[in-house]
Amino acid sequence: MKALQIPVTLYIYTNPFAPGYVASTIESMPIVDSRYVLLDTQIITLSFNEPEAIDLVGKQVATLRSEKERIAAECHRQQSMIDDKIQQLLCIDHSPVDKHEIPF
Repeated sequence: MKALQIPVTLYIYTNPFAPGYVASTIESMPIVDSRYVLLDTQIITLSFNEPEAIDLVGKQVATLRSEKERIAAECHRQQSMIDDKIQQLLCIDHSPVDKHEIPF
């Protein structure tokens, strides 16, 4: 593994009508929202170790497994909602009821 150096240009903006500052990698922030004013531009260098091929495969597998779990959970949630709707429909009784028999 060797360390990689990536230079990143940060554009620091402020909005006179709001507290705080915004750091962005996009230079055209005032075009998007004219309330922002460019204060400064800084170039920073990010260092990280270049991963080995096997590490990339491991990360891809972990990402796919988490996506699989998310999809399974969403599927289970939707199945539960459908089951609830089915139960609600099965509980509907279409026989007439005397208004004095209603429990509320």
